Amino acid sequence: MQGIAGCFSWMRKSLVVPVLAVIVTVGCGGGGGSKVPPATRVDATGQVEFNGEPVPAGTVTFINKASGAIAVCPISNGTYTSERKKGPVPGPSSVTVVGKESAEGAFLWKGGWPKQVEVDESGFSEDFSIASKDVKPDDGKQLIDD
Repeated sequence: MQGIAGCFSWMRKSLVVPVLAVIVTVGCGGGGGSKVPPATRVDATGQVEFNGEPVPAGTVTFINKASGAIAVCPISNGTYTSERKKGPVPGPSSVTVVGKESAEGAFLWKGGWPKQVEVDESGFSEDFSIASKDVKPDDGKQLIDD
């Protein structure tokens, strides 16, 4: 019996090197990077107003519902815009608008203003008009304790 057990032990040991060689050679994904093409991104542009006034600074963030791809478009003097390589991915998306008094200034409202949109393959252009009644006022308190 010991001869058979010894044979199986030898076979297990002899398989370790070839199996490791295959794993090292193939690796995760074959070493060539992802074969999935990157998501197509489009331009995004528009105006953002709060109580009828241009929002001085902030962001318009797109999250594609299918892929989870995120695009963040800065707001400057009431206008948000993105470049094609950094814009949103076409399809249904959640948009969150965050407004600020200035780039380093206080928030105009607490949290983000949400909206569901459809990003077209030719690009996205929509103006957002936000009113005080649609958002929580920024009371100066932190949302998360330090």
